[in-house]
Amino acid sequence: MKLKINLLTSITAVAVAFTIGATTVHADSPLAYQAPSTIKKVLYNFNANVPDRYKYYDPNQFLSNADYHIGTKVIYQFASSSLQFAQFPQSATDTTSGVQKFHTGAMGKIVDRRVSDWDAVYYQVKFKGSKQPYWVMAADLLLTKNRNAKNRNMTSAVDKNYDFSYINYLRYRNGLNPLTWNAHLYTLAMERNIEIYNEVNKTGSMTHFNPDGSLQVDTLRQQKGWDDNIISENISNLASTDTPMTSSINIINEYMDNDSVGENWGHRKNILDPNVTQMATATVYLGGNYYNTMLFE
Repeated sequence: MKLKINLLTSITAVAVAFTIGATTVHADSPLAYQAPSTIKKVLYNFNANVPDRYKYYDPNQFLSNADYHIGTKVIYQFASSSLQFAQFPQSATDTTSGVQKFHTGAMGKIVDRRVSDWDAVYYQVKFKGSKQPYWVMAADLLLTKNRNAKNRNMTSAVDKNYDFSYINYLRYRNGLNPLTWNAHLYTLAMERNIEIYNEVNKTGSMTHFNPDGSLQVDTLRQQKGWDDNIISENISNLASTDTPMTSSINIINEYMDNDSVGENWGHRKNILDPNVTQMATATVYLGGNYYNTMLFE
């Protein structure tokens, strides 16, 4: 089967810190008064048969964003597929009021914050020289002061179970069956992150292909002698001043909700593909940026 490939790229290098958010659930959830160990078992133990598991999942529980108050100065980082919105978008794939007016380095101040009905966080920013404020996704903003400049490389920056939970939550919300975890794909995704990091540092860009036109992930798979039928791949390179957990969720939100120009929602289609049954996602922090690879089978 032909491999569907999509990439999301933003090449601004900013360091980040490493923290993990606490496990919480909606206040009206039946899990709200359960022990933390019970909550974790229900939400993150995928060997357990839990009816309506994602009914109780709160996707914003890991978002830090503590330094993004009203009036906070921010720097915009532009991704080629991103849009800015004069009016708050009406849906995750709404592009009617979207423009590409501002590019990397644009300065502004936050004037409002809103969590959309599709659970992605947006900020309304008054950019310098613009009378009209614009809504942008959280992943597109950097703090003017890098509070994590001394952060070190992390080859396993984010607990894979949290990203995996979020992917399955998004599928649940869109009426799709959850995916199962594939350990082979996780190993390949981790190795792809290293490949992408080296490629970005060498060429300034990233790709799914070898020089001869073959797929890099297939080369890795063949070297290991595995017969996994990889259907699709998402890759991303993101600068962030947020925690690893927030940054990783922001990457997923970019895949899902900020991917129209040039990509035609390819990342979103891969995540919401009804024909895939297995996946793995891996996020690392290297050289000032986050790198994510998702593989689907």
